[in-house]
This record gives sequence, C-alpha cells and structure tokens, in this order.
Amino acid sequence: METVERVPKYDEAKAGHKWLAYFDLLAWSKFCEKADLSTIFHVYSHLLEQLNNRVAGWHQITRAWASDTFLFYSRDDSPESFQVVDLAARWFIALMLKNEIPIRGALAQGDFYADEDSRLFFGRAFVEAHDFAEKQQWIGLVLTPSAETKAAGIFSPSLYRRWPVLFKGAPEPVVLQVFMLNRLPLSPKGGEIVRALQRMKARTPDKNNKTKYTRTIEFLRASRSRQ
Repeated sequence: METVERVPKYDEAKAGHKWLAYFDLLAWSKFCEKADLSTIFHVYSHLLEQLNNRVAGWHQITRAWASDTFLFYSRDDSPESFQVVDLAARWFIALMLKNEIPIRGALAQGDFYADEDSRLFFGRAFVEAHDFAEKQQWIGLVLTPSAETKAAGIFSPSLYRRWPVLFKGAPEPVVLQVFMLNRLPLSPKGGEIVRALQRMKARTPDKNNKTKYTRTIEFLRASRSRQ
C-alpha cells in the first residue's frame, strides 16, 4: 500500500475569506465513457493551453482543476478581487461554450483553504459553490447568496439579472443573480450563444439534458429586453 510522502500541515497563510468560482462540466462522465483516452487528453490540453495563456496576466487569482471541475479563486475577498474572479469566470464560460462544451458555474464568497502543492481545497465557500454549480438544472453561471450579499454594489447589473433557477432535489426554483449569457462574445458580432446551445441540445440523446438547454435558451430570450 502506498503512503503519502509528505502529510501537509495547516498553514494560516493559505486560509482566509476569498472569492471562489467553481465550474462543473455537464455530462462529462458520459463523454469519458464513450471517448478514448487520447481524445479526452486532447480536449483537456486544448482548453488548458487557452486557459494558461489567458490567466497569465491575472496575478490576483489562482486556478485549479481535476476531472470535470475547474476552480478560480482569489487571495482575499476585496472588491478588486471580485472584479478579477468575476471576469475570469465569465471568460471561462465563454471559452467553454465557444468550444460547445456545456458547463455550469457558481461564484461564492467565504472561508476557503487552498493548498495548491497538496491539492487540498475546502471551506464554506467551496461547499456553497460546489452545491450551487453542480445542482443547477441548466447551463449557466450564478452568484451564490454569499457572493450576492458581499458583492452588492460591485457586480454589474448590466451583466446579471435575478432569475428563478431550478436545482436538483429542490421543490421550488431559487431566485439568484444569473449572468446573462447573451453578453458572451462568441463571434465578432456576438449573438451566437443561442445557436451554440441549440447545436449542443441537438447532439445530446439525453432528454433531461435537452430540457436543461431549453431552460437556458428561454432565459436568454427573456433577457433580450435587458440589452
């Protein structure tokens, strides 16, 4: 049996109140079941190359990933750090949808411990972001209650709007601040997001996932009046 060579010790410098954006790839496990390892690897390498090129200039945040999960987090929970994490989150969902990879994300604020060397991540912000990201029954990016409260007066109302979001296992939708995907620059002229979602919807054989795309498209159409 293998043993851990270096058991990590608690480091106060790695803990604190931070902004955390958590992303989950929709239906990634089914993709991995059907695709060969080389195909999966090339999908990862293509995305990570673009990610590394872009975030090199974002010194205020750190990113991490494992399997179908991607994280972006800050050193603190200042307004300036929110702006950068929010920008990174919106850029990342644009990258994924441009490549027609379905994704769900949530941006939270709170206690978070991040040890990059040991790949150890935990805290209230992580739990909240994880739950709100992975249980969304559509394609989207939301501010969790902690983030909405802390970022009041900081996040742009031209980018977000309050909308009832359906979550797995919840009896009723939860009204949250939702990023309006219409703002994503998927083409030089913009406006490609609905067509990208329609193509992804047409490709999936899963009726439940088709419904998730439908909810997102309906949200975008309802949000056109805000443009």
